Amino acid sequence: MKSILKILSLCLVLVMLLGAAVAFTHVDEKNPGSGGYDISNDSSLDSGKNDPDSEPEPEEPEAYQLSGSWLFGETLIATGYMGDESVDFVSGGVLCTNMYVDPYGETQDRSALFYFQSDGDVDYTVVYSWGDDVWVAEDYRTITFDGEQTVSKAFYDWFTANATHNHVGGSP
Repeated sequence: MKSILKILSLCLVLVMLLGAAVAFTHVDEKNPGSGGYDISNDSSLDSGKNDPDSEPEPEEPEAYQLSGSWLFGETLIATGYMGDESVDFVSGGVLCTNMYVDPYGETQDRSALFYFQSDGDVDYTVVYSWGDDVWVAEDYRTITFDGEQTVSKAFYDWFTANATHNHVGGSP
């Protein structure tokens, strides 16, 4: 007898919960004031999206830009980036068209930073060696971009982690 009462009371609880859930979500479209609750219009459930006091999410820029003169640190950090980027810049008095970052020695059998010059024939210079953590020549630490250069996010993140922008005349 006790078990039948337990089963009946459980069924009654389930029916009440089911009825409450249906009443909560049901909206009579012909008569919206008839009862029920339209959860899709509940602004308290929007996690601050419509709150005028909430801070908007920062948007990722579509393009990453580098320009001006930059100085690399004495020691470069391998941030996980490896690859090449087509950028026009001058370093050590040489016009370059590409920078290749290989801190792991996976493609050139040498962990190094390469500057590529292109004057008809493709030529490159090893400017930094990760194996020895040294610059081949101090002049290569400074680069000046030829105008504004659009670069990938991965290259931008690596570059800005390793170089600082030189501001002429102290302006930002």
